[in-house]
Amino acid sequence: MISTSYSPQALADFLAEGLRQALKRAPFASLAVSGGNTPKAVFPLLAQADLAWERVWITLTDERWLPPGHEGSNEGLARRLLLQGKAERARFIGFWSEASSPESALPGLEYRLRQMPWPLDIVFLGMGPDGHIASLFPGDPALEVETGRVTTAMGPPPYTDRITLVLPELAHARRVALLANGPEKQAILRQGNQTLPVHRFLALSNESATVFG
Repeated sequence: MISTSYSPQALADFLAEGLRQALKRAPFASLAVSGGNTPKAVFPLLAQADLAWERVWITLTDERWLPPGHEGSNEGLARRLLLQGKAERARFIGFWSEASSPESALPGLEYRLRQMPWPLDIVFLGMGPDGHIASLFPGDPALEVETGRVTTAMGPPPYTDRITLVLPELAHARRVALLANGPEKQAILRQGNQTLPVHRFLALSNESATVFG
């Protein structure tokens, strides 16, 4: 794990450089991004990056079970702030579908995700004050799922029903940017509580993570 100081531009540059390096290795690159408050300042800067966006696949680390038009949708956030300008040319796979429930959506989503290069080239994660990442919360059985690429998860109200990438898929990404800014989150990282999702993730990530804080 590498730690560095956070600024939205520094993080956007880190992600863009990771995509450029991935595109040197292969015809396509893959990026998974968080939603919520984590990326709001970073997405517009990343969208301006000069790279071959038409060769980039973008998906989400997790999603609340909400249609893209809902204000709480991670897909909606990505479409408004990231898939704009130069980045509008990127190929995007959202988690939402017309399925009746997150559980019934999983087979179709697994099928669509096969279009992307795996393992992921880059993952952009935030961290909650409880040590959660993506929609992997402390004590949730979703944290123990090791098969497939996605699973259902439970989050706090008001958006309890969710879908998330499983821990191994997040941890096995070639490059990870983990945003953990603020004294509270930095304290969680220093405590090293190995039961928390963020520390389980870091233990699996084989030192591929750069922490911005």
